[in-house]
Amino acid sequence: AVLPDAVVAPSAFALQHLSVKQLEKEVLRVRGRALASAVISPGVDVNQFFNRDRYREEEHLQQLGDLLGARRRLQAVGFVGRLAPEKNPGLFLQAAYEVLRRRPLTRFVVVGDGE
Repeated sequence: AVLPDAVVAPSAFALQHLSVKQLEKEVLRVRGRALASAVISPGVDVNQFFNRDRYREEEHLQQLGDLLGARRRLQAVGFVGRLAPEKNPGLFLQAAYEVLRRRPLTRFVVVGDGE
């Protein structure tokens, strides 16, 4: 298997993802040393886009759950990002098509804005 020398993530939270943790274990097992990691912030303060006066978390979560079929225990997959060529949302749509062929009850959500 090809193993990386390091992992770079946009946040410390992203470094805690299960896939990164599994990779760290594999690198330690194969190479006998820890996987190097670094956080490089995308430089966007998300708080400047957040209006606490208008946001009602419980209501929004209920609406999202209804949309995604949470009461029926459906699986949901999402793409959250800017709808731009370099983010490749088309790849997400291709993957959605393939998944739907095998799991027709899966829900897909795209959240973002274009340029």
